[in-house]
Amino acid sequence: MERRRKRRFARRLQVSYWLKGDEHPRQGYTTNVSTTGTFIATNAPLAPGTRLRIEFLVDDGFFVEAIVTHAARVSTALQSIRSSGMGIRFLTISELISDLLPRGREHETEELREIVNKRADAEKGRASEGSEDSSGHQTTYTVGFRNVAYLLDAIEKEINFGGVFVTTNAPGDLHEDVRIALALPAPIKRTVHAEAIVVKVDHASAHNSESTVTGMGVAFKEPAKVLEKLNRLIERARPKPPS
Repeated sequence: MERRRKRRFARRLQVSYWLKGDEHPRQGYTTNVSTTGTFIATNAPLAPGTRLRIEFLVDDGFFVEAIVTHAARVSTALQSIRSSGMGIRFLTISELISDLLPRGREHETEELREIVNKRADAEKGRASEGSEDSSGHQTTYTVGFRNVAYLLDAIEKEINFGGVFVTTNAPGDLHEDVRIALALPAPIKRTVHAEAIVVKVDHASAHNSESTVTGMGVAFKEPAKVLEKLNRLIERARPKPPS
């Protein structure tokens, strides 16, 4: 199951960040950074799904648009072990541009179409479906992975930051509570259930549905527990060295 994975680098960088309507920035610092996100240490983490503009206060400072994927509130007594703060996912160019485009019309540029197609290719390794529970009030979305490589890729790029993208033709509403069933591939063959909230909804273009992805981004309500369960099951499934 060994596989080359992208690294998260431990970096303490000063940042300023704004919510929509803020007159003055809030302050924090990062504890780690990757190409897809970061963790900002703060005693006042924001709710999952919150949209931010972040300025990295380095020599060649720059701004990024981002979204909070999970919040971790840690008691003062434990902050020497783990920081309070929030997991952040950087928004992609396609996500930013899609907010400018009319729904249900083909106004994508060639560059945007190429980006979305690459995302669709990445989704081929997983399958999702939704079904209402017996109460009729909550939908369970099952996310299956073709093999362990696709599972590890999803952990590195999404689950580590507190959520996952669910490919489905019937995505939930923004901020809706949903239940996610992560169906793990052989040799693990277990299902991890998690409560989540919808933080992003993507609708495929009616004119080019084969090259776009319909689905939703969800943030786990207890991301640390989800990650712990996955890592424990993966570790148990690793081949044991001969005695």
